[in-house]
Amino acid sequence: MTSLLEVDGCPPIKLREERDNEDVPLRTGCRVWSCARLLAEWLANRSGGGEDDGAGPIVVGRDVLELGAGTGAVGLTCAALGASSVTMTDRDEATLALMHTNARINGHYDASSTCEVCIQVLDWGDPATFIQGASYDLIVAADVLYLPEHCAALPDAVAAHLAPGGKVAVACGLRRRGLLDALVDSLRVSGLYLRLIWLRCDLLHLEHVHTARNRCLRKGLPRGNAEDGVA
Repeated sequence: MTSLLEVDGCPPIKLREERDNEDVPLRTGCRVWSCARLLAEWLANRSGGGEDDGAGPIVVGRDVLELGAGTGAVGLTCAALGASSVTMTDRDEATLALMHTNARINGHYDASSTCEVCIQVLDWGDPATFIQGASYDLIVAADVLYLPEHCAALPDAVAAHLAPGGKVAVACGLRRRGLLDALVDSLRVSGLYLRLIWLRCDLLHLEHVHTARNRCLRKGLPRGNAEDGVA
């Protein structure tokens, strides 16, 4: 089936989904979940200056990496909103094939595309699959928190690919008690400064994270110091 993702500031994004394909592992990565729509809307309405300052969406001109991209809904939204490049990643062949289809039907393999879109294998738990020599201004991920091991693997993948001063936006539902807290703790241990923004949509929460690794080193502050805040 094909659905439409509509957010402010860009034309509708066509998304092919595979909801009842027995060949898809767990059949989770090949459909558009609520958190992907929530994160896409947030990115469309979040200014690059952090407030409504007329700077345009936060993605404009950035090199974007999507982790656990599934259908590519969030990455393709970033491309439509004006990202310079978008790299969409996942670990299994079914989701990667679906991402290629969705990139194609939205015109990103045409010569007229203004955003460079590419698709790669990346397994957070396998550093051998990490993209060597690449760093990204913005890393996005939606509906990626299911198991305890994700709480350690996702921050490792973020730390390996985030450019100095880069930002990360993660949207995840609360499926198991304690998983969100464990993820936040692991991100802090990785040296990331967290600014939490809670957006309620049923039981969905949006995490907005940006790195302060360089800032802490410059000021001589320990990681995870009292400067960390919750909004």
